[in-house]
Amino acid sequence: MRTSFHNKPFDEGTKIKLEIFRRYLREWIPVFLTVSPDTSWCTQVNIFDLFCGPGKDLEGTPGSPLIIQEEIKSYCQKNRSLKKDIVVKLFFNDRQGEYIEVLKKEIENNRCPEACCKFSYHTVEFGLVVEELLPVMEKSGSANLLLLDQFGVKNISPELVTKLLRAGASDVLFFISSSAIRRFAEESAFKEMFPGKDIKSVEYDVIHRYLTGCFRDTAQLPDAYFAPFSIKKGSNIYGLIFATRHELGIEKFLRVCWDLDSATGEANYNIDGDVAWGNQPALFSEMNVPTKKQVFRKELLEHIIQYSPTNRNVYRFGLREGFPSRECAATLKELQNDGKIKTEFLNKHGMPRKGTFYLKKKKDIIRIVGRSTNGDQ
Repeated sequence: MRTSFHNKPFDEGTKIKLEIFRRYLREWIPVFLTVSPDTSWCTQVNIFDLFCGPGKDLEGTPGSPLIIQEEIKSYCQKNRSLKKDIVVKLFFNDRQGEYIEVLKKEIENNRCPEACCKFSYHTVEFGLVVEELLPVMEKSGSANLLLLDQFGVKNISPELVTKLLRAGASDVLFFISSSAIRRFAEESAFKEMFPGKDIKSVEYDVIHRYLTGCFRDTAQLPDAYFAPFSIKKGSNIYGLIFATRHELGIEKFLRVCWDLDSATGEANYNIDGDVAWGNQPALFSEMNVPTKKQVFRKELLEHIIQYSPTNRNVYRFGLREGFPSRECAATLKELQNDGKIKTEFLNKHGMPRKGTFYLKKKKDIIRIVGRSTNGDQ
């Protein structure tokens, strides 16, 4: 087997990346495997790990394929009475055939006694395996989760992400290195992916935030949500970008990220610099810059004053700005307590209970009205 990071212990950055994937998977699996009228349409669950590797590192720490198996196994054992009687198909691909052979043995050694999972192994170039598996993703009744943990930067284009997001109920999580972005940013093929974008000039610490915006703009899917999480590993920065067309998907991913980073929900380091970290002011007032939460508060208030939006509109606004419902609700409570906003029912008399904003309800219940921006910080 050729030398690779699989032949040594995973570093802390890789462990953070895998922990994010595990936590999201733990949120994702019950949505589609639990009996519920909301997902009665789902008759098959597909999980694709298309740069899978051998399954673990030198010390036996599980990589993404074994994490997938572990989480499904755990769900099935704890929720037998709630679980749907549907097929779960796991697709593993790696160009290195020796990795797949090792992974097969690891999977077999950890098989769940429920035996509801079906495994499919591939040793195909990435572009070809996507075309091969696309009909599976597009099949009616399919819920898809794709992990694209590439080692380069050229495989994942906005065009490809758009194609995957259009393939039924699909969530996509992909991984890109900042150094690789910088290295290939001047190549014509890379520039063609992001026409009009000057990635080379972007500050290194926030390059995944910028690249996420590039994917969002270039994909041209009005109902799609994108969110990044950056991971510093020594002098390099790696980033996860999550993409979905489903509110529940982005809500769950953002919750995972905010659990790991309570300041921005975006990184395992101080992504906006020391003066923008936490609530402590800088020594010199001219060095103070707004935190992400302060910027969101200002933009949310401006949005409310301009549009008097419903609860559903505000919820979507927060998701697009990288704020899950609990963070958005916390900001709304601040604005309400400061007298900046008020709420009113749409279709009945009386006033909504203070601090209740119905963000995750599936219908419009209240309108949120702005009062004034004077003195807002």
